[in-house]
Amino acid sequence: MKVQKYCFIGICVFFFIKCSQKETNSNPCANEISLFSTSDTLKNITIDYQLKGKNFANSIDEKLEKLVCGALTNFGLILENQEVIKVQYRKKCQDGIGMISCYKEQFSIKALLNEKGSVLFAYESIPIDSIKYWIRDNFWDDGTYYYDKTSVQWETETPKDSIEKVLSTIKDGYLLIYEKLSQKLFAKKVCELQPAEMQQLKEQLSFTIQLNMEYKIPPPPPPPPIPAASVYK
Repeated sequence: MKVQKYCFIGICVFFFIKCSQKETNSNPCANEISLFSTSDTLKNITIDYQLKGKNFANSIDEKLEKLVCGALTNFGLILENQEVIKVQYRKKCQDGIGMISCYKEQFSIKALLNEKGSVLFAYESIPIDSIKYWIRDNFWDDGTYYYDKTSVQWETETPKDSIEKVLSTIKDGYLLIYEKLSQKLFAKKVCELQPAEMQQLKEQLSFTIQLNMEYKIPPPPPPPPIPAASVYK
């Protein structure tokens, strides 16, 4: 009976330790936080995703307390869960018309959300949760950078939670790239890097998400045809 009792206690302790480790590992370390933290000079604001065109641009100007025309501007976007993500935008001003634009750039990937919250990422229809893996597998490979920034565009009817989930998932994708780079450069995890190594890592790839409200979002592609049932012998 004593043996069974001690075995039971041991099993409980083992699972307690494993659960504690899992909970600890789910929390970002200081280095991970620093990769995405906004500087003290940036203003953190919320935005109204349902505004469009001039109204959307002017609302950002009001919250940043400055007029932006033509200049690339960064700010911290406060999400519903209080996470702050650094984003940037450029407002084109012509005859009093404000239009948010990220401009077309060769190494930029677009995330396009329709009114239902479905996403085209790099013009591929994929689940939001898969965006981070797409970024991990396609942005960088063995010293070659194929992309260096992402832009996010949505309709005024797009659900807020879908937009913010895309933003968070893009950030998670960048973290996966940083982990690959860290292993390549230093044979270490990001959380194990020293300050000088962290600075070098940031210089390799900057975290950049751009807001883009200029172009019309194309409809998502039709689903692929269902293949005919195969006969196995």
